[in-house]
Amino acid sequence: MTRERMVLQDLWDFIEKEVFPFQTSDCIFNQYSQASEHDLANGDGIRRDNLRRYVSHFKSRPTILLVGEAAGYRGCRFGAIPFTSEAHLLVKVPVGGQISSRRSTPWVEPSAKLFWHNLKPFSQNFFVWNALPFHPYQEGNLLSNRTPTKKEFADHKQLLAGMLDILKPAQIAAIGKQAESLLLALGHSCTYVRHPSYGGKREFEEGLKRLFPDAELTR
Repeated sequence: MTRERMVLQDLWDFIEKEVFPFQTSDCIFNQYSQASEHDLANGDGIRRDNLRRYVSHFKSRPTILLVGEAAGYRGCRFGAIPFTSEAHLLVKVPVGGQISSRRSTPWVEPSAKLFWHNLKPFSQNFFVWNALPFHPYQEGNLLSNRTPTKKEFADHKQLLAGMLDILKPAQIAAIGKQAESLLLALGHSCTYVRHPSYGGKREFEEGLKRLFPDAELTR
């Protein structure tokens, strides 16, 4: 059966062609084409479907692109959508989806919880992605996070560049310094928003308020 063409079909075609089959280097996990002992059978397929649900939920083309830094193991690594954990998918935030991990309880990421608590009403206005869309981990520990190196960001920059070329957003916001650096290196001006981790909650919310003046931020 032929699937209905989505508003962001051009973006989805790019993701299928360029992101899913991308060959990552050591200690970077492509959650859309790889699976490990921590995944359900066909975990990568579940994640591809979760991401498709997100891309297809847009009723019109979003005008804002929010760019995070990289997938984290509590969030995008298993949830497939940036700043989105398995627990969010179960309550359809931003869209419904399936769990892909073998964990007895769904993964919950604090940054994801804060992100969608504030921005759920605006989910049609922005598209969220990561400067490095895969999961960088510490050697020998798949359930860990680490900051990607400058070379690793550079090795993946064509994926973000392609997304920018397709979306042509009127406004770009970088969530975190690493995302800001890559966007500037690609020649795109952006609004900097402090990443919410490591005590950045208040500054993160202040940055969101500048982007979305009508947002009801957490207290």
